[in-house]
Amino acid sequence: MISAPAANIAWVSFHPGDDTPSAAAATAGFTEAPDVGFTDLLTSAGHTVTRFTNTGNPNVTHPTLNTYDLIIVSRSSPSGDFANANADNWNTTITAPVMIMSGYAIRQSRLGLTAGSTIPDVSFPPDNNGATTLTLGSPLGLGVMADPYVTTVAFNGNNQRGPSVVTGALQGGGTVWASVSNAPNPDAIGAAVVAFWEAGSSVTHAGGAGTNILAGDRAIFLAGSREQTPLTSEGAGIYDLTAEGEDLFLRTVDLVAVPEPSSAALVILGALAVGIRRRRLA
Repeated sequence: MISAPAANIAWVSFHPGDDTPSAAAATAGFTEAPDVGFTDLLTSAGHTVTRFTNTGNPNVTHPTLNTYDLIIVSRSSPSGDFANANADNWNTTITAPVMIMSGYAIRQSRLGLTAGSTIPDVSFPPDNNGATTLTLGSPLGLGVMADPYVTTVAFNGNNQRGPSVVTGALQGGGTVWASVSNAPNPDAIGAAVVAFWEAGSSVTHAGGAGTNILAGDRAIFLAGSREQTPLTSEGAGIYDLTAEGEDLFLRTVDLVAVPEPSSAALVILGALAVGIRRRRLA
């Protein structure tokens, strides 16, 4: 576990409330936000979570976002809100740390955190012999996780697809904290699942200004289901973490959301204990 203070977290999503799914999600049969499992996990860990609806111009639409310890962009968000001028807005006007859960939003054609735009899924059917496992790097620990971090989830009897990863290298000096070590889809192997960028990093995306200097720390944690027909994208982001994935998710949140000023976050992974300062995560 991580010894760190509880964080004040902004959750950006299609869905305005835990018990208020978007119109399309409600029409599909959701009575709660599809991504409610993630906000429930954060709350149960002691964090305070406030929902905001997704937007391409966050600092104008939601001017309080920069007051939060961490902004998490749900997998249940439209990637178009992170394209062209919208990418400029997210990259250069948001000074609070942001953790993004959608592989679609981080592509070179969107925020530009990665150099590529190819996005294979890491899902697997329940009867598949290959599980999606991760190789962990500092500061999450070293070695290969013994168990998968995500599992297949279903809605109305239909199995959904798993998180989408990006095969391109990280731009702007991003540091890989965890990558796919094994997956039924070989195209996904080696792709970053958890990564971190310090404020001041330079990334290049298609459209808008093209090159941005990140105004705040950025991270990714790719999780949450990809929608399967007949669901629309507003049905994406269903909670899919295993027990090991939950632990990894909360560790990452604590590392990225350390409020300023903070002396250190303590990471304990088995027998490994590493003290790190927020500006020395690499």
